[in-house]
Amino acid sequence: MIKRIYSFTIASLKMTFRNRFALMMSFFFPIALILAFGFFNNSSAPKLNIDILGSKNTSTIQNNIVTELKKSGNVNIKKISTLSYGKNKIKNNSIDLLMYITPSASSFSRIFTKCNVGKACPQLVGIKSIPNYKISFYVNKFSTNLTYAELFISGFKYNALKSVVSVNHISLPFTYSQTFLTSGKEENSYIDFLIPGVLALALMQGIIFAVINIIVNYKELGVLRRLAVTPLTKSDFIASLTITRLIFGLIQIAILIVIAAVFLNVIPVGGVFGFANLTVVIILGALMFVTLALIISTISNKTATVFPIANLITLPMLFLSGIFFPVKNLPSWLRSIVNLLPLTYLANALRGIYDHGYSLLTIHNDLIGMAVWIIIFFLLNILFFKWE
Repeated sequence: MIKRIYSFTIASLKMTFRNRFALMMSFFFPIALILAFGFFNNSSAPKLNIDILGSKNTSTIQNNIVTELKKSGNVNIKKISTLSYGKNKIKNNSIDLLMYITPSASSFSRIFTKCNVGKACPQLVGIKSIPNYKISFYVNKFSTNLTYAELFISGFKYNALKSVVSVNHISLPFTYSQTFLTSGKEENSYIDFLIPGVLALALMQGIIFAVINIIVNYKELGVLRRLAVTPLTKSDFIASLTITRLIFGLIQIAILIVIAAVFLNVIPVGGVFGFANLTVVIILGALMFVTLALIISTISNKTATVFPIANLITLPMLFLSGIFFPVKNLPSWLRSIVNLLPLTYLANALRGIYDHGYSLLTIHNDLIGMAVWIIIFFLLNILFFKWE
């Protein structure tokens, strides 16, 4: 049995590396996706979620700031009533930044006129008491938009100074403070979020489309029918196919990890143990999608129909399983369904290990979910898989 599995596995690996379609789906597509999203993310500013509140006698300046910020397409700003509510929103990771405006002690500011070239410049036109304000920025330290939040603060200070000085010719009536608050759950940048999801997607796409391509071609050429009369059993065939895709998947993921580390500086957390845990998750993911691919290949015997069926199954998972955006942003009724999808379990497990260095015990719910799907798909294969 072992000899049969070994021989067919070697043959399958050779055929896989000669298959240009399989290589494109497994390497070119995910690499292009990682680099495209990575460089796009580094070059474009997302929308910042900002809350603003003020204390007594600050409603006018607060409304003016809100009006100006709403003109920007990169800011979602909302007025709230209490400081504690705003801080809780940061702790719940609901906003990126909180602005709190309080009145400061009034001060006397000198008001000058512009000096024209060749004419005497007046020393002092008058003295006026103007209100001063203190703006406290509370920043979500673990926001995915932390860099842009700090750029926003710097830009706000600069533009406020420029506007006041150039129009009113007075000293800036603002003082600032900045405090970092931590959310209840640490978040990474978007590219940190994206990479593990793309790894999960690459594993699913590479395995499913390669396996159904092999199986359907074997059926159309009559190869499966010939294999049925050889000593190779159905279990040997499935085992060798699984080992082939597992080896190929490990190579594929290793290459993608290196590319992400070199070009985007995204490195898995956890050192050697982290890589060991990643390997366990990849093995479970490979088993899950190989068994799913075998089920898909039993639905149709023709290439023209099996690939549309595969797309019908994989595309919803691609867009809903937390690959490109967090599942928490979905409606609750849809989230309860999405959380049960095979790709969701794999993406969550990879993200937990890759970004946070979680142990296998910490992500046990995702591992159990993948194990359940493997059992379901395996039982369905026993019932429905045929040699022809």
